[in-house]
Amino acid sequence: MNKIIKLLISGLLLSILFTGCAKSNPATQAMNSKNVEKPVPVMVETATLADLEEYISFTAKLEGITDIYLTSESSGKVMELKKQLGDWIEKGEAIGSIENDSYQNMLIQARASLLSAEASVELAELQMETSEKLFMEARISRSEYISAQSSYKQAQAARENARVALKQSELNVKNAQFTAPVSGYISDLKLEIGSYIGIGQQVCRIVDNRKLVIKTGLSEADIFGIKKGQKVNIISDHSEIPVNGKITGIGIAPINGSIHYPVEIELENPGKSLLPGMVVSGNILRKTYEKVLYTSINNLTQIYDEYLLYTINDENRAEQHKVKLGSQIERNVIIISGINPGDRVVIEGASSLNNNSLVEIKN
Repeated sequence: MNKIIKLLISGLLLSILFTGCAKSNPATQAMNSKNVEKPVPVMVETATLADLEEYISFTAKLEGITDIYLTSESSGKVMELKKQLGDWIEKGEAIGSIENDSYQNMLIQARASLLSAEASVELAELQMETSEKLFMEARISRSEYISAQSSYKQAQAARENARVALKQSELNVKNAQFTAPVSGYISDLKLEIGSYIGIGQQVCRIVDNRKLVIKTGLSEADIFGIKKGQKVNIISDHSEIPVNGKITGIGIAPINGSIHYPVEIELENPGKSLLPGMVVSGNILRKTYEKVLYTSINNLTQIYDEYLLYTINDENRAEQHKVKLGSQIERNVIIISGINPGDRVVIEGASSLNNNSLVEIKN
């Protein structure tokens, strides 16, 4: 009986011992939790061969394809205005006129003077012909004959002077009416009815914005690789429609007082939404790198003079690669070697990675 009791007690003690051993020790459990590898969240992109375009960027002001200042070639009081500020005017159309009674009177006098001069030429010519005949017959002296010739030449000169005076009078009458030499919109109109305008004073400005011009300058490094007729992308906050221009002129010498070479660009203005004086940006395609591997410089890690990229393998672990770089185009750089097409390149989260780090790829 005592043996049975002893056996029962021993079994109970062994059961308690094994149960205690089976329970987790808190310190051991905490240590095991620290050894669990936590993945690093990253974003990736697949490396592919693609074309990379290099652009020359600039900022400049727009100008009208036609932009001139019309000045007065006569003086007088403004009597009539046929156009207002902002009106469209065709070439040869009148803008306004000044008082021209005096010019009309001068024109009448000039016409009369020419008629008189022409009559004097006819009379002098007849007298010269008569003198020549009499001189040949020895009926007048040589000096009389020469005098008749001189009178004829003076009459011819007076006729030419009368013709010039008539043309000037006709021009004065014509200039009393301000006529547009080109087509465009009237801007900065200076005329007011009743005001006086003098010779050389500004009448108005005429601007045509159906087409626009950009006059800018490019550096020595940028001027090479562009050519006339090349397409230019224009960017403006004032136009919702994409605008394209083309290079129409390239200077071979720098702009005075500058190190930049002059370049002119023409562009269409659909809807006339762009106006002279507005500031726009432009991009000129200089070169296309065909079928290259490239990435943003932000994705690179630099250690001394070496550049590193991280890729993610099939086990979702990071692999560190030393890469050889080519040309940098804005924020992108060409990868010559170190990674291959199809590699998953880390584009966000690389600063938290080490070689063989476990990652979690985020979309």
